Amino acid sequence: MKLRSYIFDDNDTVRTLLQQVCLDRGYEVFAFSSPGLCPLNLNQSCQCPVPCACGDIVLSDLKMPIVDGLEFVRAQRAKGCHIRFVALMSGYWSEGDLLLARQYDCKIFQKPFPLSELYAWLDEVERQIDPSRCLASFSPDVSKHRPAPPPAATSHLQRHPRKGIKPSFVRNSDAVKDSVITLGPTHFSKSGCSGRPA
Repeated sequence: MKLRSYIFDDNDTVRTLLQQVCLDRGYEVFAFSSPGLCPLNLNQSCQCPVPCACGDIVLSDLKMPIVDGLEFVRAQRAKGCHIRFVALMSGYWSEGDLLLARQYDCKIFQKPFPLSELYAWLDEVERQIDPSRCLASFSPDVSKHRPAPPPAATSHLQRHPRKGIKPSFVRNSDAVKDSVITLGPTHFSKSGCSGRPA
């Protein structure tokens, strides 16, 4: 069974690079610019039947609009989410953020970092995942995960439907193997990256 990964990063270039890394490893990939756009964020409790999980790996930036990475992890843990392997990436870690990330057993990546560090962590994770584990079904279509509105009220999602929110996908390529994850907008190539960190 394929591993399933969720990627959250508001930087399109970084998100695409992380998608490519996961696709090249044969993962099923769902990528969003913010956890707030992911259907997993809409449920009030974990919807996966025990002992199933909705995924294997989360790769997330720390600071993003709508919902940041640490907020998402905290909420998922409180809901009883069974995704075991979570990595958070940032160039600006506060002591409080580091403490919380460690409490939630997250892998911490300090930007910039070479992809070899990510590959090493993914290698370690893959060795720990049972290939016969149970994966719950998942749909990136937000409308299939909308909670029912409270009686005599209109939910925010009904007033402002998020039509067409779907994860983006990229094709396999060898262009990412020697890249570096940086702090801001960059251009990635086999030899590394160029651009001004934000």
